[in-house]
Amino acid sequence: MQEPAPAGPDSARSSAAYDSAWSPFFGRTTFRAQGLSTQGGTAPAYAFDARPAATADTAARVAQAFGVAGEVQERDGTWSVGATDGTGPQVYVTSDGGASFGYSNSALDPWSCAKQAADGSCPTPPATSVDDATAAAALGDAMRSLGVDPAQFEVTVAPLGDGNDAARWVTARRVVGGTLTNDTWGATVADAGIVWMNGTLAPVVDLGSYDVVSPDEAVRRLGDPRFGQSSPVALAAGAEPREVLPAAPASVPTPPSAADRIAWPVTEVTITGARLALTQHWTTSGAVLFVPAYELTDADGTTWSVIAVTDDALDFAPR
Repeated sequence: MQEPAPAGPDSARSSAAYDSAWSPFFGRTTFRAQGLSTQGGTAPAYAFDARPAATADTAARVAQAFGVAGEVQERDGTWSVGATDGTGPQVYVTSDGGASFGYSNSALDPWSCAKQAADGSCPTPPATSVDDATAAAALGDAMRSLGVDPAQFEVTVAPLGDGNDAARWVTARRVVGGTLTNDTWGATVADAGIVWMNGTLAPVVDLGSYDVVSPDEAVRRLGDPRFGQSSPVALAAGAEPREVLPAAPASVPTPPSAADRIAWPVTEVTITGARLALTQHWTTSGAVLFVPAYELTDADGTTWSVIAVTDDALDFAPR
């Protein structure tokens, strides 16, 4: 039986998900497995259940937690409390698959330009005194006020830039079933407090176990149009995106001669490592799932991702 690997130092770079990661165009690619297991197994799947969280009552609760006054207003599947024109604090909760929420308070924004200089420019805000621990604690306290346990997340504080940053940026990635995912909360913390914050309030529910293909079969899936992608989800450390399109020619290009072979470059990738984790999947109904997926790596550490659930548990009907 195979199970997703636990979160930890290694999983911080992963979460087979990479669902929100960029995917540079990598050209035509073929894949082959080397030394990977041919044994399948089972792995758990999970989902958000937004129904108890995507409500007007939740919006009122979020507003109370952040001290935002006003009545709950509903429009187009979103409940909001507070100023809608950016002149004051506001919270909102949406009816999407994760019951996403957001908070903002322009009164705490160090970049606000309430008083312009004579030339119309805005003053440069002073550097923040918020350190890493204070920034992380601010996000954690806010999460707890919303009934969310920050211990179920991996919290990261972005390093200071040039030392003149007016605020700190904090993210918290959710751990589901022991695996780090790309469901992320975020907050901007200034000296005056949290300026912006967002996240997902839907509880995670267990969908049970699913049969999964072997790592060897997962590599074959990378070449299957139903699953495959030739663009990696993460490049090896220090690697640069490969240039696929030719550079501008230095002179007028010469066409090939009659009957010359036509250039059709294909890259062959050898996959030497496989890790079973979770990927975030949005269904056509808007529901958000965390399903088993493999991270497949070559010898350099470049990583591709492919769903691991067996064909008989997937509904291929067009939508």
